[in-house]
Amino acid sequence: MRGGATRRWRERMWGFVRAGHYGIDGLVINPMAMPPEEWRRLAGAHVLVTVVGLDLLAVKGRVYVHALQASGWRGEADLYETPGEYHVYFLDKPSREKAAKEIEVVVDFINGRRKGN
Repeated sequence: MRGGATRRWRERMWGFVRAGHYGIDGLVINPMAMPPEEWRRLAGAHVLVTVVGLDLLAVKGRVYVHALQASGWRGEADLYETPGEYHVYFLDKPSREKAAKEIEVVVDFINGRRKGN
């Protein structure tokens, strides 16, 4: 799928997931829709974004982290990337080393500990 067909497919999928609420350009799915000046007012001090190399959403995650870092927000934004995997791969392959590592990174983030990629 390319261009318009890809967008229509994403709109149908997200419409199903969100029961018709919040389109694919809304803040729930697309944080880039928020004006950058509002990013500076985010209450949190640390954001972790995880992406996987073969996911179409990975580009949005990378762009968001870089934009957030450049926005003047006083917190820290980290990007954790798992190469060679697809969206939510860790649900289908939870016992694989990559999945265990990604889950560990998320758990450490939740517990206030930070680990590198």
